[in-house]
Amino acid sequence: MRLARLLALSVVAALGPAPAHAAAAVPEPDSAAPVVESFAIERAVIHADTGGATAWMTAHVVDPGSGTATVSAYITRDLGGGGTVRYAGTLTAQSGAPHDGVYRGALTVPLHASAGVFAVHVVTADQAGNRLDRALDRSIPITATHGDGEPAEATGLDVGPAAAVGGRPVTVRAHIADRGQGGVVEAVASLVWSGGGSGIASARYTAPLTTTAGDDYTAAIEFPSFAPNGAYELRIRTLDGAGNTIEQSYGNPVTLRGGSDPSDFAQLYVYDAPNVTVTPDGAVVEVRTAVTAELGGGYPTAEVTHTNPDGSTARYTATSTPAGPTLVARIAVPPRAARGRYRIDVQLVDSWGITQSRTLGDRLLVGPPADAVAPPVHRPGDLTVDAAGAAGTRVAFTTSAACIPASGSVFPIGTTTVTCRTASTTHSFRVTVEDRRLRPAR
Repeated sequence: MRLARLLALSVVAALGPAPAHAAAAVPEPDSAAPVVESFAIERAVIHADTGGATAWMTAHVVDPGSGTATVSAYITRDLGGGGTVRYAGTLTAQSGAPHDGVYRGALTVPLHASAGVFAVHVVTADQAGNRLDRALDRSIPITATHGDGEPAEATGLDVGPAAAVGGRPVTVRAHIADRGQGGVVEAVASLVWSGGGSGIASARYTAPLTTTAGDDYTAAIEFPSFAPNGAYELRIRTLDGAGNTIEQSYGNPVTLRGGSDPSDFAQLYVYDAPNVTVTPDGAVVEVRTAVTAELGGGYPTAEVTHTNPDGSTARYTATSTPAGPTLVARIAVPPRAARGRYRIDVQLVDSWGITQSRTLGDRLLVGPPADAVAPPVHRPGDLTVDAAGAAGTRVAFTTSAACIPASGSVFPIGTTTVTCRTASTTHSFRVTVEDRRLRPAR
């Protein structure tokens, strides 16, 4: 029996020094994901009868903070019984800038797509790491004469041996049929151990199911020599050509003996973290681990997560690397990170496939340095300019905020209100374009 291992973690803030002679200017924090001002799909109905279909998507996205980094969209439908179907696409910048731009991309729907009404989601992320999956208040129908709206399911299971031994495979045989037109694309079998009361989160061992004849599939799931003893749940996940996917449980047909007692494995202990201050150059949160024995290919990973008022999350993570007698996960927190409480989560997956997870809760406080000063936001005053032609004129102005219309836009003849936003402020001013031909003669 292996000796029990002990993992002890402490969290330390490793911050760059601030200048001692003057207050340091820190970038304004970004605590919101990019906003989708408008979103359109070029088709009111997607018809997927002949070779599938492609629908173009266009989104106007504004991010007054750090600027938009990525935009994607997907449509999804619940199939019932735990099954789902999803079709997705990525949008790329077509015009504008990261603070205010138009994005466009293709949503591809396969032949034999699942027919029905799909909910529309847009996922945006900015350069500070804030990410939000938004369900839009709209839907889109897909029609398909030969649509496949049912996932492939496994029946006629044969699993053995029921009393497994560590280091030896367990064979799973199943009949997997897809009643729709999509056909089976992928099938995976998993044996999952929940950990019981051992304090170890879980263990999961998987293998692909491959066809042997017709709709008959088989998989050989390998158990490591030191896999934990106990009852294992069988799960089978399938994906068909129409994009329908489902993972189903088939009870606990396997009990492992001759592996390892859970008490032989390292237990993960997490200690409180101090507050952390972001400097103008950002910060590094160091999660240190002490391990009394080799973990093979498994090093702990650490993650800090902040939930913003708009529901978006900012997540920063790192994997531990050797640092003298310890292992250290150095998590970079960018200078524009949202201020507030961050949850710290630590996970260890060791070489035997055991996953252990612990959380510190919202113990990490990220705030501005004590001597920091917020950068001033330049607010232009009202502007009056002459028209260059019948269409108006291009007007440039200076501000550190994101404005609509943006600096450099063509302003029509007349008065236009410009609205500018930062992560925490909103202001506006007027731009008046005069047509000299309409001025009274002097």
